[in-house]
Amino acid sequence: LSSFSITVSNVNDAPTITGTPSTSVDEDQAYSFTPTGADVDADTTLTYSITGTPSWASFDTSTGALTGTPDNDDVGTDSDIVITVSDGAATASLSSFSITVSNVNDAPTITSSASFTAEENQTSVGTAEASDPEDDTLSFSISGTELQIDSSTGVITFVSAPDFEIKDEYTATVTVSDASLNDSQEIIVNITDIDDTPPVITTSSIESSIEEGDTALGSV
Repeated sequence: LSSFSITVSNVNDAPTITGTPSTSVDEDQAYSFTPTGADVDADTTLTYSITGTPSWASFDTSTGALTGTPDNDDVGTDSDIVITVSDGAATASLSSFSITVSNVNDAPTITSSASFTAEENQTSVGTAEASDPEDDTLSFSISGTELQIDSSTGVITFVSAPDFEIKDEYTATVTVSDASLNDSQEIIVNITDIDDTPPVITTSSIESSIEEGDTALGSV
């Protein structure tokens, strides 16, 4: 027979995708997963897509990378995440997976002002306020012996009523704790002077007697 040729025509093959994503991450820790996509057809550009993307993560359609850092609001499980690779005609997908964000205790934060103003001769100062991401039960404490604080409510009072004429400014450190972590704040209490000194009669020139018809007794 005369020689002949056989031409093998290309038929598009579906791409492949592999990889094992981590299914858990602690809050405030970075998460990253990049699948491996491949295609036996030469000169093929692969693109990636995702369904069920966690709200705290971003996705790269060029590489398939799923990355992000969840915070306290993201604690819980994101399910039915599916990453797909495409060569423009055919696709392949990883099995659906879930990512569970585990809670990690966060420290409480003092949110009230560091400056207070109080009148002299009374004990009321103000209230220290704080917040906690986990809504844990908080307890307050304060340094020194001149001020005291209610451990549950954060209400600050003087141990003894201050006297502006003796001392017009007090400082202390307020601390709030969730039994594991704490936050501290230096506070200052400025004392307001009030008029607490009664008038005093210092001189007088009152006549002990008065003539008939005279109305002036003297002056005080």
